[in-house]
Amino acid sequence: MPKVVFLVGLCGAGKSRKAEEMEKSEGYVSVEGIHGNLKEFLKLTDSLRAGKDCVAEEFQTISPAYRAWIKDWLEKGIPGVTVEFWFFDKDLVKLTRNVLSRPDGDKRIQDHLHINMNNFHLYEIPTDPPPVILQIDPPTPYKAKP
Repeated sequence: MPKVVFLVGLCGAGKSRKAEEMEKSEGYVSVEGIHGNLKEFLKLTDSLRAGKDCVAEEFQTISPAYRAWIKDWLEKGIPGVTVEFWFFDKDLVKLTRNVLSRPDGDKRIQDHLHINMNNFHLYEIPTDPPPVILQIDPPTPYKAKP
């Protein structure tokens, strides 16, 4: 049975790093930004239909309504799929530290700081059932995806 793990967190939490780690060490198919990217969405659904486990980074999953919708949609459309959400800590100081450490240009850094400030209050980690909580680690050397 295929499984998809959605990594839920704000900018700088470590979603990309965790997805890369899961791809390399456990063979997950990694996708990012399925909400606005048909190519990534099809990569996810095609991989799940082929029985492959996936890890997905999707900013929209900070919304409980979006999580409920995507879980329901995938479970109805892909027989036997398991949908999980793993949550990164909600710590604005650590998020800001990690975003500021990115060597990928001031515009992206400023955009991500802005995104976090405008969405921090919307990010709620559910408590029932107790979710997987991932720690926000200090930054490591950043490599932008090609």
